[in-house]
Amino acid sequence: KMLGGAVSRRELFVGSMRNLNVGIEERSEAEIEEERERVKQLHERVKELEERLREREEEREGAEMKEREEGERKGAEAREERIRELEAAAEANERAMREMRKLVEAMKEERREEARRRASEEEERSGREAEDAREA
Repeated sequence: KMLGGAVSRRELFVGSMRNLNVGIEERSEAEIEEERERVKQLHERVKELEERLREREEEREGAEMKEREEGERKGAEAREERIRELEAAAEANERAMREMRKLVEAMKEERREEARRRASEEEERSGREAEDAREA
């Protein structure tokens, strides 16, 4: 059917679609450019975040390594201190053993002196008894 006698409905539809397509194409180019720009900005942001993440990871690893080294150093210091304590205790034990040996030796000497004294007293007494017996 003819509308107004000059343009068919189909022609109107095709014409309006053509106008719409041109608008879409023009809008699409602008939108595509905007989208490209947004994607570019997002990529830059992702790179920044990855860089910050990498830096933080390096800092964390560095801190962990420092902590580990500190722990190892403190452990070594504690072991060295324990060794010094054990060595001091061993020296104290050796001194105590020497003192005990001296005491034991002194006690033996006292017993020997006591035995000599008794023997000498016994000799004197038996000597006196023998003299008393001769006199009597």
